Amino acid sequence: MSAFIVSTATFACQSGKISEKVKVKFVYDGDTFYLEDKRKVRIIGIDTPEMKHHNQTGEAFAAEATEALRELLYKYNNQVQLQIGEDAYDRYGRLLAYVFLPDGTNISKWMLTRGFATTLFIPPNLKYLDCFTKAERKAQSKQKNIWKQKDFHLQVADLLNKEHTGYTRLVGRVKRVKHNKRSIIIYLRGGIRIKILQSDLHYFKHVKLDDLQGKRISVTGILRKKGKYRTIHVKHPVYLNIM
Repeated sequence: MSAFIVSTATFACQSGKISEKVKVKFVYDGDTFYLEDKRKVRIIGIDTPEMKHHNQTGEAFAAEATEALRELLYKYNNQVQLQIGEDAYDRYGRLLAYVFLPDGTNISKWMLTRGFATTLFIPPNLKYLDCFTKAERKAQSKQKNIWKQKDFHLQVADLLNKEHTGYTRLVGRVKRVKHNKRSIIIYLRGGIRIKILQSDLHYFKHVKLDDLQGKRISVTGILRKKGKYRTIHVKHPVYLNIM
């Protein structure tokens, strides 16, 4: 399998320059927490199953991911170190940061290695991409926690349940590649589309997207249904592979 990863600098998961040393007040879920000063922090690089806070249930492994983070932080008296992302805030006003324990442990890597999270790379916050990707693959290979679920296994686009949406790992054959003003659309057999925005194309400068027709590829992302198609929006080539 040949990855479409753009080779830039390879970063270890060590902290480097820390922006702030702070204390966590409340763990909201496996990738989000509140600080004592009331700021809400979204951990960069990971996505954990969603909690439904009105009844403390949610998606599979949501409670386990939340409790794992809560227990980890408790061991260090809820003290953490923040490295603010290049994009410092998301559209919800949450502070975006790489988060470390006082001993230098990268919390994103810790959650990924134990199978409590999937990677979530949103440019330009890509500093630990290589490290996080390797941690996720390690958990996948051992089918830890969320990776035990059938929907998280690699599936064939042509055979995918027509009602399936959400986090998806697919293998499929490219039918065609279409350009428009705002994006490039890669159509797979089985009615699945992969969408790459024009604004993200510079990350794909080493990927020959127009040569994909007829080739078998894999893609990872959130599958959403709109109209007659289901679409995965890909923002970085780490989520595309040629088979």
